[in-house]
Amino acid sequence: MKAQQTKVGSPPLQQLHGIACKENVQGLFFSKSGYSKPAIQWANSVEMPLFTVSHCGDHQFEVEPANRSAERFGTIGA
Repeated sequence: MKAQQTKVGSPPLQQLHGIACKENVQGLFFSKSGYSKPAIQWANSVEMPLFTVSHCGDHQFEVEPANRSAERFGTIGA
């Protein structure tokens, strides 16, 4: 896990995707700072779910889908 103050770009997503493929698992990415437009486009092209996390109070966090793959993942995982 890495706390980052700027929007996440494509390289960290590509790294996670490579590891996930090698391990034959689905990679999920969570960010509190959001994603660059190219990162979202790339994640969509490989169907990687992206989520944003926001702090809502004392030990409470809200997780929201950041792309269509995350929306589908939430529906399937529910």
